Amino acid sequence: IAYNGNTHSGYSAWDEDNTGGRSFNTFSDVTGGATDTITFTSHGISTGEAVFYSDEGEATPDAIGLTDDAMYFVRAVDANTLAFYLTERAANDDANRINLTAGGSPGQTHKIYSANAAVWNDTGGAVTLNIGSPGDGPSVRNSSGSTTTVNNTVTVAITVVDELGAAIQNAQVWVAEGTDFDNPGTVLSNADTNVSGLSSFSYDYSTDQAILYKIRKSSTGGTRYIDRRATGTIEATGFTARVTLVEDDIVLP
Repeated sequence: IAYNGNTHSGYSAWDEDNTGGRSFNTFSDVTGGATDTITFTSHGISTGEAVFYSDEGEATPDAIGLTDDAMYFVRAVDANTLAFYLTERAANDDANRINLTAGGSPGQTHKIYSANAAVWNDTGGAVTLNIGSPGDGPSVRNSSGSTTTVNNTVTVAITVVDELGAAIQNAQVWVAEGTDFDNPGTVLSNADTNVSGLSSFSYDYSTDQAILYKIRKSSTGGTRYIDRRATGTIEATGFTARVTLVEDDIVLP
């Protein structure tokens, strides 16, 4: 898919920073001579994969032996280095490896992008894709100067019940980012449960997010319960929890 509007996104499996590719330094990561490889620590790329090379719009790009916006096939020399070829067969056979030359110090940040990307963003600007249902976004390739943001709206739903499984209405459900109750992050929701015992909200998912949640039920006009707290993770499919509150049988003076 080629996209030239104002809304789209998603990332390749080995994308490093939600911009659609993997970056390298033309001075420190490029090795010429008999080696002719580029270093990408823990790249996760397989031999024979097709990639596009980008000089990221540098006014005077370092000439490393690759052509801006050209497609190449790579060979995973090891877990941290790649070699480049003009055909998939050459990559598989390690034949006619492209000669590379390191750029001058301190180098420039160039990138490779997956040629298997479902979306090609060549707007030259910032673009957003709103995904209508939970799931992973499509892979993307960005042209020089293009950036992408994915809004994958998922649902966070917490249902509160008593020990008999009956819904508890008007229980306060507090949810925040983080893993430490003494130092919580952004508060995502602080709302009461409805008649079905449910408190839910929409969340723009981009990567797994650890959360904290606390539930309390006021004793005003009803049964008193012991407060509960727990942790969880919002994933690409959202987050769902069912929390049972235990009745507090301590008699208050």
